Amino acid sequence: MTASSAAMTPTLPSLMDRLQQSESSDAAEMFVTATPPYVITHVSPAWSRLCGWRHNQAVGKNLGVLDGELTCESTLARMYEALAQGAATSTCLVSYTKDGVPFTNALSLDPLSLRPEDGVATHFVGTLRASPEPHGAASAETVAPALRMPRKRKLDDDAIRSDTDHDDACRSAAEEMVARTRAAARWSVSLQDLLKSIMPLLPLEKAVALRMLVDAVLGKEMRLTQHAFQMTVQIILQDDVSILHCTAQWMALLAPNLVTPCLVAPAA
Repeated sequence: MTASSAAMTPTLPSLMDRLQQSESSDAAEMFVTATPPYVITHVSPAWSRLCGWRHNQAVGKNLGVLDGELTCESTLARMYEALAQGAATSTCLVSYTKDGVPFTNALSLDPLSLRPEDGVATHFVGTLRASPEPHGAASAETVAPALRMPRKRKLDDDAIRSDTDHDDACRSAAEEMVARTRAAARWSVSLQDLLKSIMPLLPLEKAVALRMLVDAVLGKEMRLTQHAFQMTVQIILQDDVSILHCTAQWMALLAPNLVTPCLVAPAA
């Protein structure tokens, strides 16, 4: 990249800085990946209080977790169109708490990056500003059972689709990795690249810990045997180690001619 082109690349707000601000803020905020299905990687305490989902319940779901019977499909379509372009957007729609109670949600979504200097959005932060009830709807205490029931069915459908969303996100990560590997005229995928490709799919605290581990090994600040490295990665990822395995499996299916890495420490 030339100096002139680098100067033209916009610098996005830092994901990590924004995350730290969120922890000390009273704003209801959710952080999602910048690519479909816009997986939730972190929510603020205020978001949990408003929406009823605990942090560990929300992480791994997608941006549509608050959608329900009265959520306007055309408004959602315009919002997703803006997100697909990596653009900030604001809208007002009817959202639902975990218990199926509707509220009017003035939602703004702003792009963030794990690498601000690259100017490439890796996440969005969504800020919710809510009123107790949607315009034209009954109050939260008197929401009709008929309104609650479709929401419950939708939550059941979301649970059924969660594995599909997980698989789609892993496939997208694998497709990007395969494309980058081929564009670089390489015949193998490094574990460093594989781990970095799944970071946007992980809860933020795990993504940060994984990046610190890889950087420490590459910078020779930490020397680990293969077994020790495997165990450290699995301890960091815990249940999310399935994301690593799923992405690697998709890479093997999409490009069987490429050599995919085993879970070994990256070479410094």
